[in-house]
Amino acid sequence: MAAVMADVRKGMRVLDAGGAEQGVVDAVEGERIKIAARGVSGGGERWLPFSAVERVDDAVHIDRAASGAGGRGLPPLRNPAVAGSRPRGNYYLPWVIGAAVLALLVIAAVAWRARDHEVAATGVALPNGRTVAVAPGSLNDDVQRFLASTEPAPRTFSFDTLDLDRGKTEIPSRAEPGLATLAQILAAYPDARVEVVGYGDPRKDPKDRPDPTLGQRRAAAIAGALVARGVPTDAIEPISGDDPAYIAATPPPSGDAGNRHADLVVTRK
Repeated sequence: MAAVMADVRKGMRVLDAGGAEQGVVDAVEGERIKIAARGVSGGGERWLPFSAVERVDDAVHIDRAASGAGGRGLPPLRNPAVAGSRPRGNYYLPWVIGAAVLALLVIAAVAWRARDHEVAATGVALPNGRTVAVAPGSLNDDVQRFLASTEPAPRTFSFDTLDLDRGKTEIPSRAEPGLATLAQILAAYPDARVEVVGYGDPRKDPKDRPDPTLGQRRAAAIAGALVARGVPTDAIEPISGDDPAYIAATPPPSGDAGNRHADLVVTRK
């Protein structure tokens, strides 16, 4: 043992019974050696008796009992390799599984919202026996409720989904379903009379008045679309909201009329 201990030098690696590095020899004193984690001094140090050393070659090997040291041993710097094992090749598997689960949750959330929307847009019975689906809080819902109520006319409603392109009068395809439903609602109330009020585009200079002819053409396009879907011609009148005579005879609408391309005014029920 004396010959073995003579080979122990400061800085040598200390390996446990499994071959994992426990640290390095920090000092040799009497019948014991001090082991410290590599690059660490102070609280991470511990002393082992020479009797715990099994052999010394290029490293100091300690026996199994000293490797545990009552739970006070230094943690190994790396796990020993297992003979015959193959390198792990599924590092990305947890991420793939997590992404798949997240995608399923997103799909389920979208489907749930779509189902709720369908439930929210359930059919509303009209006086002529027909049924239409309207979304709560939409223009069609508000108009139908007003026509079915005892609230007196007139009342103005703003088209919420009819956003015309700048300088254009063509009705975008995305607004067609809403107009079709509105036509069914208006046609179900034969005594109702409405005005479609169109507006021009806002000017860069607020002092400049929008072109009243653009508002008139927009109103005519919307009124024509409603007539084509069943609203009687004499029940609807297109008006330019930028016409000076209309402005003089009508209370100012809330907001900037130039930023709203159309209003629906129920003048009679």
